[in-house]
This record gives sequence, C-alpha cells and structure tokens, in this order.
Amino acid sequence: MENGQWAHVAVVKKFTELTMYVNGNKTGSATVPASYYPGPKNVGIGCNPNFSGPEVFQGALAEVMLLREALPEEAVQKLAGVP
Repeated sequence: MENGQWAHVAVVKKFTELTMYVNGNKTGSATVPASYYPGPKNVGIGCNPNFSGPEVFQGALAEVMLLREALPEEAVQKLAGVP
C-alpha cells in the first residue's frame, strides 16, 4: 500500500482461520484459536486497547464494518469493487 492511496482491507475469521484481503485479493492467512474466551472484552480499531505502548495506526479509516458472520471471498471482493 502507498501513502495517500485508499485501500480496501478486510479481515475474515472463520473458526480457526484468519484471512486478510487487500483490495479484494487474499494476502495471507493464519491459524488462530477458535475462541478467545476468557480473553479481552474490548476491541480497538487502529489501536490495541490492551497495550499502553506506541502501537497505533496512523492514517484514516472509513466505512468500518464488524459483522457477526464470516463473509465468503466473493462477498469480500464485491465490497472491494472487484468485478
């Protein structure tokens, strides 16, 4: 990604698979725990609310969505404007 350029970024967690997409293209995946219980109850967008150090996103965010269900790859691509 370049400074000054908007990018569509999506992170999808489905059970134990975490997948990241940039502009509709899958850029990587990782295996994660299926559940974080009894983990933190708070969420930070652009920061880590559980860390007091200098861990912050420096940029602009628009149209942030948190969804209950994991989107299929086709739906992520449609949101990113991929034909």
